[in-house]
Parts: sequence; structure tokens; C-alpha cells
Amino acid sequence: MRRLATSPGASLLVLALAVCALVVTSAGCRGRKRTQVAPPAGQGELTTALASLEQSLTAAVAARRIQRCSRPPAPTSPSAPATATDASIFNRAMVALTQPTGALAECSAAVSAAKDSLKASLSDCPPGASGPCPGRALDDPASLSASVATIELACGALRGQLAAAAHPADEVCSPFRPGLDRAPDPTAFLYLSRAATVLARADARNGQAVRGLDLLLDTLATGQELGRGGVGLSLALAGSGAAGFVAPTAELILQTSPPTPAALPALAARLDHLLAAEPPLAEHLAADAFETQAMFGPSPGAAAPPPSREDAIARLAADAQSRTALERCPAAAPLATCIRGLAEPGLSTVTLAAYPAALRPELEAHLADELAPPAAGYARRYGLRLALLTGLRVHVELLRLAPRGCPAVDVFSTAPLSTLLAPAGLGDRLTVKQVAEGIFELYAPAFLSDDGVPRQVARIDAGCDRPG
Repeated sequence: MRRLATSPGASLLVLALAVCALVVTSAGCRGRKRTQVAPPAGQGELTTALASLEQSLTAAVAARRIQRCSRPPAPTSPSAPATATDASIFNRAMVALTQPTGALAECSAAVSAAKDSLKASLSDCPPGASGPCPGRALDDPASLSASVATIELACGALRGQLAAAAHPADEVCSPFRPGLDRAPDPTAFLYLSRAATVLARADARNGQAVRGLDLLLDTLATGQELGRGGVGLSLALAGSGAAGFVAPTAELILQTSPPTPAALPALAARLDHLLAAEPPLAEHLAADAFETQAMFGPSPGAAAPPPSREDAIARLAADAQSRTALERCPAAAPLATCIRGLAEPGLSTVTLAAYPAALRPELEAHLADELAPPAAGYARRYGLRLALLTGLRVHVELLRLAPRGCPAVDVFSTAPLSTLLAPAGLGDRLTVKQVAEGIFELYAPAFLSDDGVPRQVARIDAGCDRPG
């Protein structure tokens, strides 16, 4: 939220009135005939625009109360309940995973207590390294630390709650949509997602790789469902951000404890579903616009004193920014379109034309010192989950093809791999680099990185027999 600027004109007016009050003998102040001060230019239009904005916010709350959130039909999986989770059970699971009590609170606390050492236990990072690091082998003694053992013991209840949250009935939405319930602090969800990676590694180490992978896919699905229907960007980014360590754990298990060929079609079906069920970024932009307006004052419909002109212009400017973002990133747009559009500074001409002409100069002046909109950076972070899911799906498909012989890089140029590298929601494709015979690295498009450097999202070893 931008800080509201103070008005120099208002300060000068206060000073002038103070001088008049003190110098009571001044003919220039005392005895001056009172004249009616004309309202500032565009005051009527400003009042009307604010009233229209309040009406739209009230309508948005009413729409969320009856909102239905569709998603593609989910395939069967070992963790799925016998029937899809209804809204009440789903909501309780979501609350438990974001505001844990009892056993889940103990699980979250165990991860919190170990957070400083857990990365070293689970990943093999060179000294001073930043960013993602290779995961430690499942049987690496360094990965079997006391803190890891504590998490394994404390987090048994996590599986059931993740399964309930990951398999909701169709039309069920996140309980944390703005205007309906206060968004929780996402820290606990991130801790519990990290705990899921510990449990999944233990599963794979004990010969139950499919069980571990299913748990990780439940965690990724829960991150999606956390934002289903549109939530504020901070909560949406927690759901997608968990993929940054959940998906690499799944990659490690696929690489070092690959499931049997018979298990691969079910894993492929689940990943296809997750790719198709990715919530559109536009839903979160709309929800974040609502949260931004709520920061200006009372909730829609509540009695409130009229804002100063300065605050009113700031509020309309924020609304104009949100409208511009949604114009540049509509619901059906792929991430490539959204990120490039959101990176454009300034208001769109279509958005600006929706406001009274008398107010447009003030709206533009209020936003004149804005740098590139931060929404583009948020969109990059949000979009990384889609790239990571794509990497997992390609990895599973390559395992399915592996029995046919050691693949060369040209296998990615033909279906089905060529199609899988370009998911519809991305608007671009992952690139492939062969680093050795049968070993490939997959990279996300450059627009998903703040620095423009493509990020590696998967490293796949097809398990070819190599000399030496």
C-alpha cells in the first residue's frame, strides 16, 4: 500500500488561518466580508465516483457469498477420501492447516524450532549459497538429524488434513476470500508444507515412494485450494511459494526412488489435473483490489466520515491501478500475457477514461512517482508453481518412455513431451538442456525471473547405462 502524501496547500491554509486568528486588529482579517467558498473542481464527480466504488465493493461481497468455484474433475488417488470433501469439512481442514491447534500445532512448532537447521538437513547447499539447492539423498546421514526425527514423530496427523483440503467437492471455494473471513497468517501453512516434505522423504526411504509422492501432490493441491475463488496476494503467494520446496522434493523421489511403471499413469493423471486446476492470477488480483480498498477505511456499507480530498483521490487511484491490472491480466490470459502487461507502468487509457475528466489529472499525478508496478513481481512468483508442476509432469512422462531406450534431446521435440513443455496457462514453454547422455535440465521461461535469468525447475536422469 502506498503511503498517502500530505498536501502542501492544506498546510498553507492552516497557517493563514492561524495568523488571522492572532492578528485580530488586522483589517485584512477582521471585518472582511465572508464569501461562500466554491467547492474544488470536480468535487461532485469525486463524491459520485466514491459512492460508485462503495457500491461495487458491497456487490463484490454479495457475489462472494454465493460464489461457486469449479475445477476439472479430479482423478482417483490413494489419499483421496471415499467421497469428495464437502464445504464444512474442507473449511475445517483449511483452518486447521493455517491456524493449527493440538497435534498440528505441535507439528508446526517442531518445524519452526528446526527451521534454521532444516535446510542444511534436507538440501546440499554449498557454503554461502542462496536460492534452491540440490536435495540430499534420502539415505544421507546428514538428512536423518534429530530435528527431522522429531518432525516425523510429531506430524502424523498432517496427512489426513491435507487429503481433506486437497480433494474438495466441486464448487467449493477457499474460506479466506476477502469480505467473508480474515486471511490467516500463512506462516503455519508453510511450516506444515515443509513437514510434508519430511514425511514424504521418510516414505520413499522406507520403500513407499508412491505414498510420499501422493502426500506431496496433496500439499501442492492444498496450496491451490487455499486460494480457490480469489484471495489476497500474500495468501495466494504462500500457496504457490510452498511449491518451491515441495516440487523439488517430488523431483528427488522420482529421481532416486522411481515408482514402478504401473504407478506412473496415476501420477501423470494427478499432475495433469493440477496443471488444469491452477487458479487464474486474475482472481487474486481482484481479491487483492478489495483488500487494498479495505485498508482505506471501514468495510463497505459501514458508516464513516467523508474522507479528505487527498485520501479520496488516493483511494480512486488505487482502484484505477487495480482496474488496469485486471484489464492487462484478464481471467483467461496466460501468465506470459499477465506478467508482461503488469510490468507496464501507468494507467491504461481504457481505465482512465472510466473516471470523470475533471479527476483524471489528479489520478495520474498521484501515481506519477510509481515505478514499475509491483504486481508483475508477484505474478512471477505466483507463476513459478505452474512451471514446477510442468517439470514434474515431464519427468513422469520421461520415466514412462525410458523403457524404450536411452532418450536423446530430440525426444522433447515430439509429442507428448513437446506438448507437455508448453502448458496452456503458461503462454510459453519450458526449455530443455542436455547435460550428459540421458540427463536433462528443464528451465522456466525468462519472464518468470525478476533478473531475466531462466530458473531451473527440474533435472531428469533417464537412468541410461553409461560406460564407466
